Parts: sequence; C-alpha cells; structure tokens
Amino acid sequence: MARHIFIALTHPAPGREADFVEWQKKVHIPDGLNVPGYLAATFYKLSDTQLLDGKPDGAGAYATVWEIESDDLEKTKAAIGEMLGAFTWSDAIDDARTRTVTYTAATPRLTREENRKR
Repeated sequence: MARHIFIALTHPAPGREADFVEWQKKVHIPDGLNVPGYLAATFYKLSDTQLLDGKPDGAGAYATVWEIESDDLEKTKAAIGEMLGAFTWSDAIDDARTRTVTYTAATPRLTREENRKR
C-alpha cells in the first residue's frame, strides 16, 4: 500500500494560541484519525532554531503531519469530504492562513538502524 504524508501549516487566531493548541491535541487530531487510511499524526510548533538560514516562506506557526496509507488518494480525499461535517471545528484557527500539501513516498522508509546495517 502506498504511503503519503499530508502536511497542514497553520496559525492560531490572534490571542487564541492556547485554545488552538488544545483543540488540535484533544479534538482535531482525534477526529482526523477517524478518516480511513489515516494512520498517525504529529503536531509541531515552528522551532526558534532553523537548521538552514532563514524562515521558509509560508511556514506556519504550527504544522500537523498526517501519515496516510492509501492506494487511492482520490478515494481518501472523498472520505475526508464526507466526514468534514462530523468534525468539530474551532474559531481558534486562522483558516485564511492555512496551507496544505500532500506528498507520496518516493522511496521506502529508511531508519538510522537500517542504514547502519547496509
């Protein structure tokens, strides 16, 4: 089965960061993991230290990385559309600034342990 990641770059609404983080952790991520094919999610905060110079254009204050397994992303997309009405949304997110992107794995996953054995 093909592996994908769906990345949502997000910002809290002004003055609502604590509410936004709470909603992400306790509501949005658990809701999203009900989508068929969604395996896991990790919620990240933009680090003050960047490994390369500068802050990337369009970087969100937060990023959620969803791990997906699906041989038919169109079917997965349709399932999301069908479930959106059941999700609990929050006014603590600045929807106008949200950016999303989906990637499909181009290689099998390689861990440090596996790499050392090569």
